[in-house]
Amino acid sequence: MVILTVLGKIISIFILMVVGIICYKMNIIDPYAKDKLSQLSTWIVCPMLVFMSFQMEYDGELLKKMLIVFGLAMVSFVISILLANILLREKEGYDNAVERFGAIFTNCGFIGIPLGSAIFGNIGVIYATMFVASFHILLRRYCHTLRKHRSLRDRQQCHRA
Repeated sequence: MVILTVLGKIISIFILMVVGIICYKMNIIDPYAKDKLSQLSTWIVCPMLVFMSFQMEYDGELLKKMLIVFGLAMVSFVISILLANILLREKEGYDNAVERFGAIFTNCGFIGIPLGSAIFGNIGVIYATMFVASFHILLRRYCHTLRKHRSLRDRQQCHRA
């Protein structure tokens, strides 16, 4: 039953994306409007969703669960880093830093927070926020490590991220 709910929410979000693409292709939304809608979503809607989700009485049990989610997210990213470094080896004349980076760090906030909200409500947003927080901490730490130990190209890739 939960799988059907998740699948339904993902399909709903996918339909919204398709409608956006169609509107863009039909010039209903021009590049300027696209950028502004993206900024609105990124800088206003999503932060307000997170802010509103945290508006509740203090609950020690929720804090424990948040820390567990945060810890599990950190572990999952560390495992991803290890797997990416094991499975995506350097090849002669080919630098695969971008592939490793993409395999480790996904765009979890883009789909994670709205999906968490749609499926679990405010509690889903809180847990998704913990995952995104761990994502950003490890993203910066990983890039800092790359900047110290890797090539100029790797450092430039992290600077853009």
